[in-house]
Amino acid sequence: RLAGDALGSAFERQGRRRLPHPAAPTRGTGVKSGRGGGRGKGGRPEPKAPPDARRCFFFCQGHPNIRARHYKSIEFTRDQDLTRGGTCILGVAADFDAKEVGKLSGRIKIVVEVGDKRDWFTAVINPEFDHPRQMVFRRSRYRSAGTLGWKLNKGAHLLDRDIVQSMKDPSARMRVTLIELDRGPVSETDSETPEK
Repeated sequence: RLAGDALGSAFERQGRRRLPHPAAPTRGTGVKSGRGGGRGKGGRPEPKAPPDARRCFFFCQGHPNIRARHYKSIEFTRDQDLTRGGTCILGVAADFDAKEVGKLSGRIKIVVEVGDKRDWFTAVINPEFDHPRQMVFRRSRYRSAGTLGWKLNKGAHLLDRDIVQSMKDPSARMRVTLIELDRGPVSETDSETPEK
């Protein structure tokens, strides 16, 4: 015991702190335990669609330059190639039918699946969507021919990173399903609060 006290005094003289016992609780680590911890989804439950909900789906391919790091948008494109500047793009060579997609209205859920990996996000349909090559979802209310959805509840940077990593493989194939949650126009305050 005397040897231990002497050693502790030596550490104090050198301006060092003793390390806590491994079993001792620590503060300020930022580590959260429990379901959903560290996934960045805030534990928000997935919205359920009515049984007769209108839906459609399409497929897209992976690309080595897919990064999905944008804070305010998510995009799918029919283009085959992609530069590293396209940080909102989640899939290329998308085979969506703009006319079919244009039949959707109100708030929708978008489910993305690659193999056994799955994630989702929500947005409100822009009735002015009419673009043959791009499909963009935005957190803002900016509407253009290529904007399918606005009031996006999370940006590309919050998507499951395992899915994003999978989509860096050119042979990866993603299924994207669009499902109506509420038909008809949605008011400015009727959508989910976007995640930061």
